[in-house]
Amino acid sequence: MKRIFTFLIIVAVLFLYFWVWVPEAKRAESGSTGSLADIQAKLDALRVQAQALQLQISLAPGEQVIVTSTVAGYFRVVNSCNWAWQGGCVNVRTGPGVSYKKASVYLETSGSQPARARNGQMFPITDLVRGADGRMWLKIKIDRSAMAFPGRIHGDWYVAADYFQPVQFSRITPERDAVKSIKVVLHEQKLYAYEGDKMVKSAKVSTGSGDLQTQTGHFHIFAKYPVKVMEGPLKGLTDEYTLFVPFSMAFYRSDQGMAFIHAAYWHNSFGSPHSHGCVNLTFEDAEWLYNWTPDPGIRQIPVTVVP
Repeated sequence: MKRIFTFLIIVAVLFLYFWVWVPEAKRAESGSTGSLADIQAKLDALRVQAQALQLQISLAPGEQVIVTSTVAGYFRVVNSCNWAWQGGCVNVRTGPGVSYKKASVYLETSGSQPARARNGQMFPITDLVRGADGRMWLKIKIDRSAMAFPGRIHGDWYVAADYFQPVQFSRITPERDAVKSIKVVLHEQKLYAYEGDKMVKSAKVSTGSGDLQTQTGHFHIFAKYPVKVMEGPLKGLTDEYTLFVPFSMAFYRSDQGMAFIHAAYWHNSFGSPHSHGCVNLTFEDAEWLYNWTPDPGIRQIPVTVVP
């Protein structure tokens, strides 16, 4: 029955696209109806409706889609266990309710590992669903096309909404973007943010350790991701992991991949080396730096890493 409903949705969307939306868009181009912006807004609204309907069909009786969006919002974990798994951890479920089995990450060598959310984690969210028991659940957006090991995550991931808070993105001093820069001092394990010659922020960091030292030199922030899925093993290493990493900003590439400045929720060793070459910050410091750093598509601010 669900397959029939899904097929009908696809047919309806195709009908609307070819017999309604496309002709209407052509009329808009000729000036005979509303603007293209109006048409695009209608298309976006219909896409959201189709997504909500398709999700509703996949749910069990008594479960209801409350909010859905084609664009992910971001939510941080609160009131869960800490970086060392101490305290009660929030379990990720395969559906919107505790009756669903706990989700897992399937690692090639280590096998199945429980998917649990720690304080300081952040996830992209597309849907809010009321479970059959009346509790609200957030559906995590998982973009398998952007993952190196997409087979590690099976099915859908849901988390209880009462353990999450929305993250607000608000630019800090955008009028000063032209004179912003970042400096990382490895022997101090500190990061400094500057506006011209004025230091506006300092923070403890954890940089590369062992054979994976953080590269020194002059770089630029060339990409920003509210949440970046990072996976291992890296080339020449054996440790396996799949991490949803908050406030990730890429500043150089190496044979191991890209190196980022980002939040780290899996350790508390800020002030000493602990990473695979990235520059780790606390959630709060990484959030501030992310909001302070301009869109790299508009301006790429310099990053200097010194011994």
